[in-house]
Amino acid sequence: MPGFTKPLVCFVAVILPSLSQAFILYDWNLKHLGRERFGYGHVADVLKDAGLVLFQEVNTGNDARTALTKLRDAMLAIDGNEKKTICMGISKRPTKAKERYAMLWDQAELVQMDEKGAEQECNPRKIGEIELTTANADEIEREPAYIILKDKKSKRIFLAATVHALPNGNGKTPALEIPLIFDAVDKEAKRIFGAKKDEDFKEGIVLIGGDFNMSVERVPFKKATELGFNAALVSGPKTSLARDTRELSKPYDNVFLKVNGGEAQTKNPRVINTYNYFKDLSVWTVYNTISDHCPLRVEVEL
Repeated sequence: MPGFTKPLVCFVAVILPSLSQAFILYDWNLKHLGRERFGYGHVADVLKDAGLVLFQEVNTGNDARTALTKLRDAMLAIDGNEKKTICMGISKRPTKAKERYAMLWDQAELVQMDEKGAEQECNPRKIGEIELTTANADEIEREPAYIILKDKKSKRIFLAATVHALPNGNGKTPALEIPLIFDAVDKEAKRIFGAKKDEDFKEGIVLIGGDFNMSVERVPFKKATELGFNAALVSGPKTSLARDTRELSKPYDNVFLKVNGGEAQTKNPRVINTYNYFKDLSVWTVYNTISDHCPLRVEVEL
């Protein structure tokens, strides 16, 4: 048609910020954090994007505090992490089995809360204290340790716990402890959240990560299910390392989430096979200077 002009169609690309509300959780048995032989740089490289890290097997002496600080500093030395404030916490006293736990969290994503609902800004030069559970304490040799955190993205408050169940052998078995562990953490959460009028506290979100020395597919985890805890790794994949071969060994580690109100979920859980992650390191080096367990990486969306 005479005089007809085709319209000019413009496509404008708009770059939107990420809508994800998830933070990255790592759970890792570090094979006695505080020992002399330890690969700080290697461990920090795995954890470089962490929002929260739950550790088991932390030495009871001052070496553990020094080691945790060195690990935090190694994480901050990674490109892109220099301006982060990574908070540190160690269980205030050893368990009856003489083990401590530790946690690291990114202050930009998570802030510690006290039981009254007040925010506790961390001092990056100091290591805070993490409480141990008290319920079933006479029957649990490695009482779980916990902290109350607020997710800055969603404004939701949750309890994060870490635990290391007894291994099989010498008359000890995790089968007896595991139901008691979940019951203890659940009771602690109910004590803290149940007495609060704040709606965020009433939701009672609870995370538990740890080395359970048993597969989630075993009967003792029925108690966790009854209490409302859902496993991130439902199929019980292997999470520990074989000592002499480049293979995985036992399905011992996992992360559990319980939500009493609203919605929350764990997403994209995976076992980071450190034998594959550090292909240039020998089996001996990975097993002895990093850990005999693989870290778990889980996205937690509140």
